[in-house]
Amino acid sequence: MPLDPQIQLLVDNLPNGIALPIGDPVDARNLFRKLTVALRDQQAPANLAAIEDTTVPGATADQLARIYRPHADEPSATMLFFHGGGWVVGDLESYDLTARTIAERTGMTVLSVEYRLAPEHKFPAGVEDALAIADWVLANAGSLGGDASRTIVSGDSAGGNFAAIVAQETAGREVGFSGQALLYPVLDLANDYPSRSAHADGPVLTSEVSRWFGELYLDENDDLFAPRISPMHSDRVAQVVPAVVATAGFDILRDEGIEYARRLGDAGVSTTHLHYETLPHGFFGFGPLSAAADAAITEVCTAIQTLDRA
Repeated sequence: MPLDPQIQLLVDNLPNGIALPIGDPVDARNLFRKLTVALRDQQAPANLAAIEDTTVPGATADQLARIYRPHADEPSATMLFFHGGGWVVGDLESYDLTARTIAERTGMTVLSVEYRLAPEHKFPAGVEDALAIADWVLANAGSLGGDASRTIVSGDSAGGNFAAIVAQETAGREVGFSGQALLYPVLDLANDYPSRSAHADGPVLTSEVSRWFGELYLDENDDLFAPRISPMHSDRVAQVVPAVVATAGFDILRDEGIEYARRLGDAGVSTTHLHYETLPHGFFGFGPLSAAADAAITEVCTAIQTLDRA
């Protein structure tokens, strides 16, 4: 099936398509933020009760965070959300539209968080922040305004990598997460998959950009099979909480997402796998520009709501 025509129109009419250019990480962050914030600012104000900036404790220092509170008469489920960006780009502002959309459409209290980025802070800094933040959320979800007994961990792309790792490392705890939502996640840096060559040119995440991210995030001697790098290879897959896994047809990460959803299901984990053949990586960011992406976002958010009832 072809790429969604509304997204194809963007690809055809932008000078460099819609892939992130490689080069200086700071320049890449600034460009990514500029584009995403410009799109956010064209939208109607968020339909939420409140949006509040705060901080949460990371592994070595406090990290910036933002709470999105829905209109609700009683405490909602709480979602911890890790942004994507290949462990190199992305921040609260870049993912503000995504986080507020999830809060609006799920009715959950969403805590969007930052973490240390590469190359200034290479692996394992970011994942250590993610795990420290997850521990804090599990201990303090009630103070965020949500229901402390109903907590979801989520993330997209590299943030989905962190969410999968958090779900594995907190599995079986007396006080743990009740569900996980992985949006076109990075799950296996150790193996190649057909989608990595089939969609090497993007349109959003290219193989060149993916390699650049990996080179900035990891050292040469890092073990790509280590579960904190490639959660596909964890021996705790069967122990994790119920999952929603969303994958996109035009995505180099497509096949590893499909494989992880299959492994979860085969291991007996309640898993909803939603696949969108005509959409690219990062389709949550295209909701205002594509009817197909917007419909997919609504469907994924509806599935995430079922995690609160699992």
